[in-house]
Amino acid sequence: MAAVLWPASAAVGAAVDQHEARASVGEATADSEAVALAFIDALQQKEFAGARSLLWKDPAAQFSAKDVESQLIDLSQNIGTPMWAEIFGTQVGRSRASDGKLIDTESLQFRVRLSKADAPDVAAVLNVVTRQDPSTGARLIMNFLYQPVTAVATLSMRKPRIDPQLAIDSSIRFVEEDHATLRQGVSREGIFQWFPFIGGDLYGAPTTEDYIRPELKDDLSFSFDLNQSYGYVDTLARPAALSAKGIELTPKETRVARVATFTFDPVTKQRVGYTTWAEPDTKDTFVLAYFDRACEIRGEVVTEGDRHGFAIIVPGPGYSWIRFHKLSEHEFEVTWSARPKRLTLDVTPVQRKT
Repeated sequence: MAAVLWPASAAVGAAVDQHEARASVGEATADSEAVALAFIDALQQKEFAGARSLLWKDPAAQFSAKDVESQLIDLSQNIGTPMWAEIFGTQVGRSRASDGKLIDTESLQFRVRLSKADAPDVAAVLNVVTRQDPSTGARLIMNFLYQPVTAVATLSMRKPRIDPQLAIDSSIRFVEEDHATLRQGVSREGIFQWFPFIGGDLYGAPTTEDYIRPELKDDLSFSFDLNQSYGYVDTLARPAALSAKGIELTPKETRVARVATFTFDPVTKQRVGYTTWAEPDTKDTFVLAYFDRACEIRGEVVTEGDRHGFAIIVPGPGYSWIRFHKLSEHEFEVTWSARPKRLTLDVTPVQRKT
């Protein structure tokens, strides 16, 4: 289980507000990497004053220096003496400071392999987020998260997969529930996407503050590469505890992480509709999820009069597309699918028509 070592809000609204201008996935700057490595080195050497000096404290944050010292000590004890610490994932973006100004941030994920007498060769992930001090321009640590990785979670320790199928080019469409009729009168100015992770389920609220935020172009097209998150997503996956009644996943030990999809209004911070992956040619819709092994999901779910028959056979570990194919007015077939050749992100009305 992740040990969050910095006060943070899991509320969707707060997360959206704090990361209003999130940019595309990219490489970290040399400054960010140098600061993060200095931070890790200070923790290894138990130089807590040095580690503390790399922290950037938001004046509005409600925590004391003593709290920070305690968290640093705990983290140092967890990390111990690593055999190596290797960066394997980065994200760049921006965060809103307490004075309302936007500050660029960079998130660096390190794979850390430990060597302890009581637990030799234990793997862990350390996520370090840097931000720029607006007054000095210096790059400092914004927050950090340490997460041990179980022996089962071996994928997180591998190099990111280079799979062309995980590089996604898509665009937003505002459509009615039929995924064909274009919606009129919808403001598109400033809208932004937010793709958080749901650990252990295919439905429900995000379970982590880790997310993907593609940069949306003027024509509403966007691109992002899931290869960037392939190593880290395994640490976000949780044992399946499917909330939908009537379906069962086997084997029960399977860990799952769904990539949820949201589109927000920049002013109200409210959703502008339901956001769903879709294939325009077939009007089928999709869910994108990560599974840590081959598995099956079978059963039947009935919601609001619609029947969904699940016959999902996931062939192996990794990201999978789950296809929802409409058989009749109120009947859907849910199966595993190869990635659609043409993929859009459809935003349909929040209020369903009856």
